[in-house]
Amino acid sequence: MAFKELFKKYKIYTIVGIIILLMLVAGGTIAGILLNKNNQEIDAAVRDEFTVGNLIYAVLTEGTTNTVEVDDTTSTSISGAIEIPSQVSNGGITYTVTEIGRSAFQSCSRLTSITIPNSVTSIGERAFYSCSSLTNITIPDSVTSIGSYAFDYCSSLTSITIPNSVTRIGNSAFNGCSGLTSITIPNSVTTIGDGAFSSCESLTSINVNSNNSNYCSTNGILFNKTQTRLIKYPASKSGTSYSIPSSVTSIGAYAFDSCSGLTSITIPDSVTSIRNSAFNGCSGLTSITIPDSVTSIGNYAFENCSGLTSITIPDSVISIGERAFRYCSSLTSVTIPNSVISIGSQTFSYCSSLTDVYYAGDINDWVSIDFGDTNASPLYYADNLYLNGQTSTPYTFPSELDLSNATKIGSYSLSSQTGITSVTIGNQVTNIGNGAFRYCSSLTSVTIPNSVTSIGYQTFYNCSSLTSITIPDSVTSIGDSAFENCTSLSNVYFNNDIQNNTSSSYIGWSAFGNGSSTVTYWVKDSNSLANIQAIKSASSSKFTGSNFQVMPGDIN
Repeated sequence: MAFKELFKKYKIYTIVGIIILLMLVAGGTIAGILLNKNNQEIDAAVRDEFTVGNLIYAVLTEGTTNTVEVDDTTSTSISGAIEIPSQVSNGGITYTVTEIGRSAFQSCSRLTSITIPNSVTSIGERAFYSCSSLTNITIPDSVTSIGSYAFDYCSSLTSITIPNSVTRIGNSAFNGCSGLTSITIPNSVTTIGDGAFSSCESLTSINVNSNNSNYCSTNGILFNKTQTRLIKYPASKSGTSYSIPSSVTSIGAYAFDSCSGLTSITIPDSVTSIRNSAFNGCSGLTSITIPDSVTSIGNYAFENCSGLTSITIPDSVISIGERAFRYCSSLTSVTIPNSVISIGSQTFSYCSSLTDVYYAGDINDWVSIDFGDTNASPLYYADNLYLNGQTSTPYTFPSELDLSNATKIGSYSLSSQTGITSVTIGNQVTNIGNGAFRYCSSLTSVTIPNSVTSIGYQTFYNCSSLTSITIPDSVTSIGDSAFENCTSLSNVYFNNDIQNNTSSSYIGWSAFGNGSSTVTYWVKDSNSLANIQAIKSASSSKFTGSNFQVMPGDIN
């Protein structure tokens, strides 16, 4: 083929390629149809976004109906009072404004008032997030949905009317509206998200239209219609004590959050669950009785309850959520039943007054609890652990800890127990949890039974006195940083067959990292030697040093 013909041919291909690339960058497809950011079809000649005045609009539909949403308009030039038009024109086409899009006015801190036209049906997520100077807004009766965080931290908003057209109020829709004093829920609302009125510190009442089929209010307190779930107790409601009705089975997320004036709350034995942040910020509470009907305590449930001095967990509870008692700075004692199998991360962090932990089980039961991290354990602060229901004589961790009757070694269960020098683990244990012996700086030896299949993340991290370790042939997984910073480790014995798989996760990242430069890794035969050397070559960070040897006496 002549050069000129080749040039013409490939010049055409190049032009076609550029056209396709431009269409893809614009958000469209290569089939002759352009889509806006919501994957709705629009005309190829019309831009996806355009500006009229100081507002940006994004095309939603075009054709039979031409609609737009107010798009992200977070500009410092937005200030004072704004009126959104019901219609805007661009390129000779008139569009109806039907939505206020996600984050449309987010952080417009100088916006004081906004008028929404009755063409709008939806207020998107974070639409007015952190509009801290917004004092007045009228929601028209065309709106059916108020998105999550829509008015989050609109701290100057003192009143708002929710029209009878709204069916959905999203999660945290009015969170942090600290100036709101009351709110009325119309009969049209069918869904109210978690934390819709959380941190509304001036709220005195929530009133629900009596014709609403999903929600009701009693004395300004929001419930579901059957009053089995307490949704929100207004943060500034008058009174210092409250008894939850016996019909309630669930205390909703953020139900009592920021109720700093309450000093006493009675929970009936009908309640089975305390959800996330249920009592967060109830700083006036000095004590609370959790009935033995409760099976779970949610994340952040009692966080920032700085007046609580003691807490007793009933033996019906099996899990305590993360940060459940964080910043309970006056908490001095906690009673935990042996029914609890997991305590979430940072549950007792910043509980700096905690001194006594009362536990119903023995040490083998205690080490079976999975703690989310070091701060999840009350022993991070407390000096005294009382076992088996004892109240007078605290348990002292022996230097030689016998866990031969343990069925499980839970995550972070013995973290930072610096007095332990040796540990014997029972042959019922199959997993040694994450961080279980982390920072046990005096630990010199540990016996891992042949029942263990996995050693978790940072299990023996910074056990700086550990001199040798034997990995039984049952182990199939050694987690990231499992023996990292074990600077005295001189011998590691692998009793299992090391497989020829350099991408294997059998030995995690830095599993033996930052250790002694003189450490020797012993394997059972020459095949295992070749394979572990290949693993080292593929990922040098897994091991400190390169001294790999076959155990003496083995036949190669």
